[in-house]
Amino acid sequence: MSKIENFYNKEPLKEWRRLDDYPMELAVTLRTLREYLPPPPVDILDLGGGPGRYSIILAKEGYRMPLMDLSANNLKFARQKAKEEKIHIMGGILK
Repeated sequence: MSKIENFYNKEPLKEWRRLDDYPMELAVTLRTLREYLPPPPVDILDLGGGPGRYSIILAKEGYRMPLMDLSANNLKFARQKAKEEKIHIMGGILK
Protein backbone atom coordinates (compact mmCIF):
# COMPACT_ATOMS: atom_id res chain seq x y z
CA MET A 1 0.00 0.00 0.00
CA SER A 2 1.37 3.42 -0.91
CA LYS A 3 1.95 6.26 1.53
CA ILE A 4 -0.96 8.11 -0.07
CA GLU A 5 -3.32 5.17 0.40
CA ASN A 6 -2.20 4.84 4.01
CA PHE A 7 -2.78 8.54 4.64
CA TYR A 8 -6.36 8.51 3.32
CA ASN A 9 -7.19 5.11 4.79
CA LYS A 10 -6.39 6.35 8.31
CA GLU A 11 -9.19 8.84 8.90
CA PRO A 12 -12.13 8.91 6.46
CA LEU A 13 -14.16 10.94 8.96
CA LYS A 14 -11.48 13.63 9.01
CA GLU A 15 -11.66 13.91 5.21
CA TRP A 16 -15.48 13.98 5.37
CA ARG A 17 -15.41 16.80 7.95
CA ARG A 18 -12.72 18.76 6.10
CA LEU A 19 -15.40 20.56 4.11
CA ASP A 20 -17.14 21.59 7.33
CA ASP A 21 -14.05 23.69 8.01
CA TYR A 22 -14.20 25.15 4.48
CA PRO A 23 -17.89 25.69 3.74
CA MET A 24 -17.06 28.15 0.98
CA GLU A 25 -15.20 25.40 -0.91
CA LEU A 26 -18.23 23.13 -0.65
CA ALA A 27 -20.65 25.87 -1.73
CA VAL A 28 -18.56 27.10 -4.67
CA THR A 29 -17.86 23.60 -5.93
CA LEU A 30 -21.52 22.60 -5.73
CA ARG A 31 -22.60 25.82 -7.42
CA THR A 32 -20.15 25.19 -10.27
CA LEU A 33 -21.17 21.55 -10.62
CA ARG A 34 -24.85 22.46 -10.73
CA GLU A 35 -24.16 25.10 -13.36
CA TYR A 36 -22.35 22.75 -15.73
CA LEU A 37 -23.79 19.30 -15.10
CA PRO A 38 -26.71 18.14 -17.21
CA PRO A 39 -29.95 17.74 -15.29
CA PRO A 40 -30.48 14.45 -13.47
CA PRO A 41 -30.84 11.57 -13.90
CA VAL A 42 -27.45 10.97 -15.53
CA ASP A 43 -24.31 9.09 -14.47
CA ILE A 44 -21.60 11.33 -13.02
CA LEU A 45 -18.29 9.68 -12.12
CA ASP A 46 -16.77 11.01 -8.91
CA LEU A 47 -13.14 10.06 -9.49
CA GLY A 48 -11.02 10.40 -6.36
CA GLY A 49 -14.10 11.37 -4.37
CA GLY A 50 -12.81 10.08 -1.05
CA PRO A 51 -15.58 9.63 1.52
CA GLY A 52 -18.23 10.64 -1.01
CA ARG A 53 -19.30 14.05 0.25
CA TYR A 54 -20.11 15.39 -3.22
CA SER A 55 -21.39 12.03 -4.48
CA ILE A 56 -23.92 11.81 -1.69
CA ILE A 57 -25.16 15.37 -2.14
CA LEU A 58 -25.56 14.91 -5.89
CA ALA A 59 -27.13 11.46 -5.53
CA LYS A 60 -29.78 13.04 -3.28
CA GLU A 61 -30.50 15.41 -6.18
CA GLY A 62 -31.13 12.48 -8.52
CA TYR A 63 -27.74 11.86 -10.13
CA ARG A 64 -26.38 8.31 -10.41
CA MET A 65 -22.97 8.53 -8.77
CA PRO A 66 -20.27 5.95 -9.39
CA LEU A 67 -17.53 6.77 -6.85
CA MET A 68 -13.93 5.68 -7.35
CA ASP A 69 -11.08 6.19 -4.90
CA LEU A 70 -7.79 4.57 -3.96
CA SER A 71 -8.81 4.37 -0.29
CA ALA A 72 -10.85 1.31 0.61
CA ASN A 73 -11.71 2.89 3.97
CA ASN A 74 -13.06 6.04 2.32
CA LEU A 75 -15.24 3.93 0.04
CA LYS A 76 -16.53 1.92 2.99
CA PHE A 77 -17.26 5.19 4.80
CA ALA A 78 -19.07 6.56 1.72
CA ARG A 79 -21.24 3.45 1.45
CA GLN A 80 -22.21 3.78 5.12
CA LYS A 81 -23.06 7.47 4.75
CA ALA A 82 -25.11 6.72 1.63
CA LYS A 83 -26.97 3.99 3.50
CA GLU A 84 -27.75 6.44 6.32
CA GLU A 85 -29.12 8.87 3.72
CA LYS A 86 -31.10 6.04 2.07
CA ILE A 87 -29.42 6.55 -1.29
CA HIS A 88 -27.25 4.36 -3.48
CA ILE A 89 -23.76 5.12 -4.71
CA MET A 90 -21.58 2.63 -6.53
CA GLY A 91 -17.98 2.48 -5.34
CA GLY A 92 -14.76 0.97 -6.56
CA ILE A 93 -11.05 0.98 -5.80
CA LEU A 94 -8.61 2.77 -8.10
CA LYS A 95 -5.44 0.81 -8.71
